[in-house]
Amino acid sequence: MRRNDPDLSEEDKEILRNIDLDKWLASHPHDHVETLLQELTESLLREEESGNMALNVAGYCFGGKHALRMASWKAVSSVASFHPVRLE
Repeated sequence: MRRNDPDLSEEDKEILRNIDLDKWLASHPHDHVETLLQELTESLLREEESGNMALNVAGYCFGGKHALRMASWKAVSSVASFHPVRLE
């Protein structure tokens, strides 16, 4: 069964084949990503004046790890994590 996803060009496939994952991960350290997520969460909560906001988090691969870590945050109501990488 074929999905309706657009096909990647050969150039895009080659780019993906040549990604240095360790280098990419090193340039996206956990502490920095967590800080960005905290800032986003705080901003969303400030925008929601009633205080009745439910924050649901989903993460895949790189984001899966961060979604799981956010599960302990008071503002997060639910979490789904798919194929998380580099769990500690």
